[in-house]
Amino acid sequence: MDELFDVPLPRDWIAANHVCVCNLDKDSWAPSSWTKENCVYTGLGPGSEPPSVPTGDEAQGKETQTLLNSGLFIFTPFEKQWNNVLRFLAEDKRVREYMFPDQDFLADFFRGRWKSVGWQYNALKTWRYWHQNFWDDEKVKNLHYIVDKPWSKRVGPDGIVGYLGKDGVTHRWWWEEYGRWENEREKSGDEEILKIVKNEVAKPL
Repeated sequence: MDELFDVPLPRDWIAANHVCVCNLDKDSWAPSSWTKENCVYTGLGPGSEPPSVPTGDEAQGKETQTLLNSGLFIFTPFEKQWNNVLRFLAEDKRVREYMFPDQDFLADFFRGRWKSVGWQYNALKTWRYWHQNFWDDEKVKNLHYIVDKPWSKRVGPDGIVGYLGKDGVTHRWWWEEYGRWENEREKSGDEEILKIVKNEVAKPL
């Protein structure tokens, strides 16, 4: 993903992905505006350009399209910005009410100052079945394992895994990569790191 470092950005902007607001699982915590009709990803197709971020008057009535997902973001750190961040966190009362603290903070702090990058750089695993309109396994650069994590449970023959049982394919990708890493470490005799990591991942079925 080195090409992300070449994304042109003003110094005080960030680049990220939009939030998916489909809420197809009908989570009770989601605002009523979180519907498939209001999701910026609904209209995308294979090879679509990253959706734009509405600003100013254009953002009126499109609040869901101004939200970003903090799973991946690109920024340029500098002292003045850092001081502004600290001031915002200390003084803005909205901070106390954030449901997703890091994400909600970034969306408010950089409101009108962020650019969307392609979905493939922060591909939520649920999009594989939520957004088949644009999803392509071969295009994924960075897979975002939201909610439950693949390393906490092995994938059985039935492929049923994840909090809704639909994530067998993407979780299996992680275990395949882990298997390759484990073989490489065994061949190179890295016993100490192998022992540490094996204690943190699910045991074989």
